[in-house]
Amino acid sequence: MSIKSNITGLDKLISKAQVNIATILKDIQKGSVNVGGVLKVFYESILNIYNLGIEYIPFITGFTSPSMSLNAFDKLSDHLYIGASSSLSSTIAYKTIVTDTTIDITNVKTLYIDWENVGSTSGSTGAFLNVSTDKTGSYNVSSLAQITKTGRFTRLTESIDVSALSGLVYIKITAKGYGSANAQINVYKVWLE
Repeated sequence: MSIKSNITGLDKLISKAQVNIATILKDIQKGSVNVGGVLKVFYESILNIYNLGIEYIPFITGFTSPSMSLNAFDKLSDHLYIGASSSLSSTIAYKTIVTDTTIDITNVKTLYIDWENVGSTSGSTGAFLNVSTDKTGSYNVSSLAQITKTGRFTRLTESIDVSALSGLVYIKITAKGYGSANAQINVYKVWLE
């Protein structure tokens, strides 16, 4: 079934639909699933948080440690960059970015991230994606769900099952460096379904 709208007497096929929930536009996507040999059509919505340079919910600088570390957070044309390394040997450096406002994840099934670490190959570096009730603390403070990656990794999409969670949360993304071994995290997309 096609969705059409009558605009000035002409039927126009609608190629994209969105719904506004709490001032956030959610894309509505059409899909289908085979149930007992019968193709069932369903619609689901996607809450974009960040998508290739567009911030639907702004990310801000969060927890950073230590103060003399060589950390960075940049909003580039098509991705977010988070870097962490330390000018002191044997010192762990963290750089966290966090959503500026909370997000209601009630009735949300999955949190997705499209990212990579192009920094050091050392296993002592890392990247973390957290769902947290805390905005300003370290990446793992009040963490409800988390993805942990170590060392360099190529661009990939990962997900966290958040279907058992509800209420208002922050999304945190953290780069972890160790001494001169740096983490250089590029984040391309973050979304909820």
